[in-house]
Amino acid sequence: MMVASANDPCPADIATEVCAIPPAAFSYSVVTFGNANIAAHSMYYGIAVGGTLTDGSPNESATVDKTKSYIKEKQGQCTFNFNSGVQYGDSCFADNLYERMNYIATHAQNSTNVVVYTSGGSSRPYTVDDFVPGGDGNDDGLTLAVFNTYDDIYIADAGGRQFGPTIIAPNAKVIVLNGAGYVDGAIYAKELDAQAGSLQLHGDTFTGTINCGSGTDPSTTDDKTGSTSGCGADPVPSGVSYGTYSGNPQCVSGGSSPPFGFDYGWKMNGCQGGSFTLDAISNGQVKGSCGIADKISVTVQCNSDKSATISWSGEGDSNLAIKMKGGNGGVLYDNTNNGGNFFAATNSGGNIADISHIEICVNCVGADCYKEPTNPAPTPAAPAPTPATPTGGYCVKYGNGCDGELAGTWCNKLQSNCEGNCNGNWCNPGNPAPTPAAPAPTPATPTGYCVTNGSGCGGQQAGGWCSKLQSNCEGNCNGEWCGVNVSPPTGSPTASPTGAPTASPTEAPTGSPTATPEASPVASPTTPPPAPDGPSPGDVATEHVFVQGDPHFKTFGGELYDYHGECDLVLLHNPDFGNGLGMDIHIRTKIEDFWSSVESAAIRIGDASLEIKADPSSDNWLWINGEAAPKQVGKNMLRADLGGFMVRYKEHGPNVREALVYLVTGKDSHKEFIVFKTFKSFVKIDVDWKDSSNYENSLGLLGSHDQNGKRLARDGKTFIQDYIEFGQEWQVLGSEPKLFHSYEGAVVGRKCVMPPAFKAAQKLRKRRLAESSLTEADADKACKHLADAEEIKSCVYDVLATQDLSMASVW
Repeated sequence: MMVASANDPCPADIATEVCAIPPAAFSYSVVTFGNANIAAHSMYYGIAVGGTLTDGSPNESATVDKTKSYIKEKQGQCTFNFNSGVQYGDSCFADNLYERMNYIATHAQNSTNVVVYTSGGSSRPYTVDDFVPGGDGNDDGLTLAVFNTYDDIYIADAGGRQFGPTIIAPNAKVIVLNGAGYVDGAIYAKELDAQAGSLQLHGDTFTGTINCGSGTDPSTTDDKTGSTSGCGADPVPSGVSYGTYSGNPQCVSGGSSPPFGFDYGWKMNGCQGGSFTLDAISNGQVKGSCGIADKISVTVQCNSDKSATISWSGEGDSNLAIKMKGGNGGVLYDNTNNGGNFFAATNSGGNIADISHIEICVNCVGADCYKEPTNPAPTPAAPAPTPATPTGGYCVKYGNGCDGELAGTWCNKLQSNCEGNCNGNWCNPGNPAPTPAAPAPTPATPTGYCVTNGSGCGGQQAGGWCSKLQSNCEGNCNGEWCGVNVSPPTGSPTASPTGAPTASPTEAPTGSPTATPEASPVASPTTPPPAPDGPSPGDVATEHVFVQGDPHFKTFGGELYDYHGECDLVLLHNPDFGNGLGMDIHIRTKIEDFWSSVESAAIRIGDASLEIKADPSSDNWLWINGEAAPKQVGKNMLRADLGGFMVRYKEHGPNVREALVYLVTGKDSHKEFIVFKTFKSFVKIDVDWKDSSNYENSLGLLGSHDQNGKRLARDGKTFIQDYIEFGQEWQVLGSEPKLFHSYEGAVVGRKCVMPPAFKAAQKLRKRRLAESSLTEADADKACKHLADAEEIKSCVYDVLATQDLSMASVW
């Protein structure tokens, strides 16, 4: 064991046998007593590695935050950003902590929040449901998963719900599978293989009480070393057999079933190798007129590749030939030529006698001596799928095909066995994708101004004067001529018809406009790439709707769009929530130099309100009913009441703060909540709405819940094609509840301030990128963990606009 450095948090008492996680261990997201292969892109606390650290995704950067890390050694390229420092060559903490964690693993008892398992293996991955049935990934230190086993432990998500508990597995390798999303608790394990680049390791360590009893050695299972059922003393001395024998040795004709059986077994401790002789019959020989072999000798050898070689030989008149086939866990079978029996001995006369059962148990205490079978049992054929009718040009679920998607349709998410990555791609290998027919635009009457008709320049009529920002029109199309290969008319355009958008000037300009309209802002943010005027082929209803980043909105129908106006906006309005209590979510947006963001958000339920603000420079970030919430002490989440509904909140640091508003009361309160989370100067709101009745009749910037996210006006009937018009439609009115505790500096009593012209903003963006060392390729790598093509595009934009790779971690 190495001597701790002066800065190493390695107090001697962490090695004492006490049934509690030592305070010093709370400083780490991960502690491994051996090697760690980590591909995760974000770890909230430091890591302590007692063996070798390897970077599972060396081409992507990862952040290790808040506390210093201690690593014995690293191998290969490692692109970890240790924000609080790292010290190599020092494994004192991991070495000392093993004794404490091993004591907990071998003595912990099951209790309300502590669950102990004694087995693992690839066939049995663990999810949050094994510890908190129906629970979510935000465990916040409430649950502890203890694994008292040498088996590998596989961690997976539960239908999109991440893994929350803290893990103690000092004698096992923990493998966090792709798709797990994040592990909220800390991980203390012999080894760690965190495979997914999209993974986060939060390190919210278990803070409850652990009850310990008498010690139990770590176990192994059939998946690892074979059943120990019926095995005798450990170890069995050479030449001594045990078990049961019934009947008498007989000679039977070839192919006949023997009328007798043997049941023998033994096990070896430690897989150290050795040779044992087992009498074929207890205290005697199988001999007589048939000339059957009298003894079976067994040799077990441990190999460097962690396999065990078991060899056999027979002695006696027949020169016994033994056939062997390995099954799961070291129980060896010969079911090739002997009718399913284990061993067969033949003599020159062709007679045969079978020993019907000999059970071998190799107990790998202190060593890994098992090699997975190379020919596992085949997976049963999947039942024929129920036919489904392709609708809307999207993949539909039916339980087979491309990972549960219907072949011959557009895939809406990453599917590893579809054509390409099947993220908006055609899911039908061998058959090319059809070219979707473009919808016919609604006819519009050309006038002196652009009019909305679902086509043309961003939803405006080509060949007219544009009255507002249209990013994909000719020029900046903000008071300029909107015509493709069409010159503007001479003279002054005619006055706007009554059907023109309200944002149009009431009088026609004289000639081409020369002044910027009053609605243009002073700031110069970078506007996003042109957004489509309608849903894209990848838009399908998902389990989550959200607003985040430079504001990107995902509707109930899965459509992703941007709105960059600065003002207070209605994200969601539901007067029917809670049997008439009502629920409103408002957001406050702000334009910065090169981007815009959601600066604050507020929710109202009945007469109660909660507000969150992204301001790392201030200690005040959460208000309940207009009053600053009590400050968090320690790592536990605080609780508050919001009109009878539970709130839990926590500050992970000045840049990351979150509040969870639970919408279900009683024993199922943990099952449904809205996440309000800050990252630097951005607020993210994530609503897990699938299969919930709490959002019925909802309208707002998330779209109509009842009409699959359709962008409806306040009347609940009128569809608004243009995103800017849609955003302005849902600006908070003076007659609506005031949910924010302060309105100083807010845009109140006037229209939302909009960004400047697209062309000017593009010039600013190009100039800034030219001065920056951060490239678009860097942003692509940072956002590689996403599957949805539109989300990747938005993520890349956020990274480039802010010049901050860590923005990708928000997605």
